Parts: sequence; structure tokens; C-alpha cells
Amino acid sequence: MATKPNFKPEFASDDVTLPVAQTDNKIRPTEPTRLNGYDRSQKPPVQEINWMFGNIHDWVNYFEEVTDDIGVTEIATQAEAEAGTDNSKIMTSLRTRQSMQYYMNLYGLDGKARELSPLTDMKTVTDSGLYIISSASDRPSGTTIGFLEVINYDDGANSRCHQRFHSMLGDVGTWTRQQLWSSGNFSQWSRNWEETLTLDSWSSIDNRGYQKLPSGLIIQYGRYGSSIPALTTRSFNFPLAFPNEVYSITLTAIDTGDQAKAQVTGYDTEGVSIRSGNDNLQDVFFMAIGR
Repeated sequence: MATKPNFKPEFASDDVTLPVAQTDNKIRPTEPTRLNGYDRSQKPPVQEINWMFGNIHDWVNYFEEVTDDIGVTEIATQAEAEAGTDNSKIMTSLRTRQSMQYYMNLYGLDGKARELSPLTDMKTVTDSGLYIISSASDRPSGTTIGFLEVINYDDGANSRCHQRFHSMLGDVGTWTRQQLWSSGNFSQWSRNWEETLTLDSWSSIDNRGYQKLPSGLIIQYGRYGSSIPALTTRSFNFPLAFPNEVYSITLTAIDTGDQAKAQVTGYDTEGVSIRSGNDNLQDVFFMAIGR
């Protein structure tokens, strides 16, 4: 590294009146001059030369005071920037980029996934980064190949790891789990339900449809789809048979008569029977909840 000079480039540091010219000793060049510079045979005014050298002196003073205030006078080398242990050196934009790139490469955060060795136990993968999983053990049930994201937090006293697995084959989806503070063991894999609820197998959105929820609850809705004469029973199936049981069924009769109504006369996990009142019905809306 170059040796620091003994003298600063001090020039026209004071603001005075030139004794001969009887003008300010420093005058900033006009904008065209600042943009284009001086031309051949053009003689720069002495005031502008004084301003330029004086401005250099002012900037040198400024940077010296800033670095002195924080106790930093030397620029870090690339090795020092990557080591990240010396707090007495200046980090330029180049050194900052080199340091960030070094740690991104080190922990697989550069967007390039690292492939794990065959049969690696995923519970042992605790360094932050992105990994390719092909035959590692302890994957979510039903999954095969995918990507593993790992985020590790360590404050010196406690360490905790968060894992997210993106399955590409088998049961496609996203699962997460984390290490417990108390034991250091991993929790069970938990599927990302926000993603799962958008899958076709979990919903059917139409005039007659259903939506499954993570709790196992299923909400179904729709309409009978035809008119029903007065005092008549009709039966129809739900859009999806409930796997276990029905919790509630709500009917809404569509008609303008004063005695228009619809009531449930029977039901099972596959459908419901309804009966009209003393008025004909144009149709009936329904909502059923079960699991």
C-alpha cells in the first residue's frame, strides 16, 4: 500500500482579496467550463485556478476529518474484507461487494444450489443455504427430488435452524420445520397450506363447489338447479361426498310467495333430501359443512 504523504495539498485555503486584481481570490468556474474544460491557448483566470486547488484541499480535509472521527485511516484489503474480523479499516464499495460475494458463495446464497451427498440425513443440514435433494433421508413423506432452503440463527448462546423443502416429484408441494429451542430436535414437517389450498384437489370453485380447509373441515355450496312444486320432496347429491360426517345444512328458498320455504327431511354424507312448503319454489340454495 502507498505511503501516506507528509503534507496535504494545501492551496488557497484562506478566503481573501487579491491585492493586484482586487477580486475574491477564488471564483468557481462557470458551468460550461466545468463541463468542457479549458481549450488550447485559453488562459484560465487565476481566481478559477485558486478555486480548483482550494476545492481539492477542502475535500482532503473533509475525508481526513471523517476517517479520524471513526478511527479509520486505511482501506481494507480483499482478504481482510472477506475475513470480516478487522474493524479498523475502511470498506470501499468494491470491498463491500467482494465481502458479500464471498459469504454468498460460502453459504450457498448466490442462487446456486449445492447438491447433498446421497443418503444425507436432512436433520444434519443446518448451514444456511440452498441445496439439491435427490436421495437424502428424513424427507417429507411421499416426496423424492426437490430443493431444501436452510436459514440458521446463532447469537452465540442459542442456535436455531429453519428448513423449507420444495418437492418437485412425488407429492409436489412445500413443507417447513424448525429446530426447537428446548431440545435442539426438529419439529415434524408441516405442509404449506396456503399453497395447498390452491391445488385442484382441495377446491372446486363453480356454481356448485367446495373448499377443503387445513383443519379437515369442508365447506360445500350450490343450488338445487330446478323449480320444486309445493309440498314436494326432492333429493340431490353434494358436489363432494363428505369422508366422515355432516355438521350442518342451510337452505335458502327462492320464491316470492309468503309461505315459500324449504326444509331438510333427510341427509347423509353424500347428499340431502328437501321438501317445499305451501308455495312453489323457483330454486333452492344450499350450504353444507362437514368433514
